[in-house]
Amino acid sequence: MEWNAGLYEKSSALQQKVGLACLELLNPTETDNILDIGCGDGRLSVALAKKARRGKITAIDASQHMIAQASGNALREGIPNARFVCMNALDMPFLREFDVIFSNYALHWIKDQKTLYRKIFDALKPGGRLIASVLSKEGGPPSGTLIAIGFTALLEIAQQERYQPYLDGMSNHPIFNFLTADTTRNLLESAGFSSITLDTRVFIQDFETIDDYIEFDRGTMQVSLINCFPEAMRPEVEQQLTSAMLREWAKIPAEQQEAAMSTSWETLFINASRSIREEK
Repeated sequence: MEWNAGLYEKSSALQQKVGLACLELLNPTETDNILDIGCGDGRLSVALAKKARRGKITAIDASQHMIAQASGNALREGIPNARFVCMNALDMPFLREFDVIFSNYALHWIKDQKTLYRKIFDALKPGGRLIASVLSKEGGPPSGTLIAIGFTALLEIAQQERYQPYLDGMSNHPIFNFLTADTTRNLLESAGFSSITLDTRVFIQDFETIDDYIEFDRGTMQVSLINCFPEAMRPEVEQQLTSAMLREWAKIPAEQQEAAMSTSWETLFINASRSIREEK
């Protein structure tokens, strides 16, 4: 999957806010060997490298554009102890290598959650920890008028005959299937994790204008769906989505638009360990 790394960096204030909260849970030692899954533009990887300054950071992302952006950010910050690798999390070859695995707002995009958590477990040393944030649907999907407009625009696109072949099975897409805390706990336990703590928090993200929200949506939520289409069609689909969102926005009375600028994101924080004593 490819992302527009520059657009993501401009439109990911929510992800950075959640990521900083996730970093507070991590509290790494100076010598930790850390894996960052779905590192994006690398700003959080750089923060990890500064905290674990005598350790090593391995940051992976499935997007080559993101890896290039992250590498550039680390170079500008003068970070010597981080490496960035283009890799799908389901293809991780790591075995008992990391003291900590960190992931911010990335794991929920991966369809095969069972394999994902097993791969994460295998990559941890005995006694190692997983610290992650994921979108959750404990109280429903992300909510707010703007998000509803985005979903309405998406459904409008999906109903167009010429786009339907590329959106086959869309109802199974992760954007419609974020997991509950109970389901996540079951996956973690099945993978072998213990000492599992799950904490649900709600983050509010406000936008100044509808254009600000559309830029956010294009840089984050839309990406995995846009990647369903051939590259030559993607600008057309993006424009169709933007036009559909603007049409829906125009239906909201002017006196209600200011209140509609707030969105709500239910987030699950995961803190789980691989036991230091394992059954043979």
